[in-house]
Amino acid sequence: ASTPAGRLMLNMLASFAGFERDNIVERSIEGTNRRAREGQWLGGIIPYGYEVVGKKKDARLVVSEKIIPSHSISESDVVRMIYGKLVDGNESCVKIADELNALGIPPAYTKDNRQLRRTMAEGKRKVNTAGIWRPSRIRNLVVNTVYKGLHIYGKRSQKQRELISRTVAAIVSEQDWEKAQQTLRANRLLSERNANEKYLLRGLVKCGLCGLTYTGCTYHSSQGGRKRYYRCNGKTAYRGPYQGKCQGKAVNADALEEAVWKEIEKT
Repeated sequence: ASTPAGRLMLNMLASFAGFERDNIVERSIEGTNRRAREGQWLGGIIPYGYEVVGKKKDARLVVSEKIIPSHSISESDVVRMIYGKLVDGNESCVKIADELNALGIPPAYTKDNRQLRRTMAEGKRKVNTAGIWRPSRIRNLVVNTVYKGLHIYGKRSQKQRELISRTVAAIVSEQDWEKAQQTLRANRLLSERNANEKYLLRGLVKCGLCGLTYTGCTYHSSQGGRKRYYRCNGKTAYRGPYQGKCQGKAVNADALEEAVWKEIEKT
């Protein structure tokens, strides 16, 4: 390779090797995408309420009717229950999470003995999950199209790749799935309207029990009208040093803001 001809030959061989490598990768991706379109389960986290039957090229995603240990219902029954509470009861994700936790039904992370990756100051490490239903888990389940029979392959991939839609057995009807999305949107709009109230101390008040931030909320008074309060985020966030809800009391917003203003005026 010390001569011009030798260097040319070496570069040509390297180019051919790179070309062949790219072809192999492309053929592999095409093969994977073809199997995905055919409905083959290619690994990954199995959606809650489903199981995989068959092996290798015969592996398929099907609705799980297996009874949850120590309970009389299956995971797919839990999924139907969640959608039913949204569609028929117009319940919030917070209330649904409360009800599932009260029943002692384990979420997918507990059932599968999986761990969560949490970003820490010193880097990343995996930690065990709290093993409870959180409002965010309820919402993530409800918006997943797999439950109306449409599974998207490739959306969890960290690499840019083609997203492939394939049909699987549905747990709820498409109509109920759409109604559940409408309930989520309606609940979000209600929350946004409540957030339009002015809370001068929003983000500044910390809970003395769990350390989380107090947020503004509005309640309807029994005498009529609306009253503003500051409430610990730990009552709905399911996080912090305590598992479950924080027992911190809500504080009347008008009284708290008036007290703070009086202290400011003294300075």
